[in-house]
Amino acid sequence: MPGVFVCAAIAVLCLALAIVLFTGRGAFLMAGYNMATPEERALYDERKLSRSAASGGRTRPPCGSRGGVRA
Repeated sequence: MPGVFVCAAIAVLCLALAIVLFTGRGAFLMAGYNMATPEERALYDERKLSRSAASGGRTRPPCGSRGGVRA
């Protein structure tokens, strides 16, 4: 029974992280970006960067893809 609670706690944490990323406020969590100088950060759109990370790095699958499954 304790495994159910652990699984539920992990699910809640993942949901909270997804909400932070999808709302565009998670750029500070990305390696490299959070260490960049303010001048370098000004070159990027934080909202798009955060949403891209939330969607797995791509906004839509390329033509002809099978959902990430390779033959």
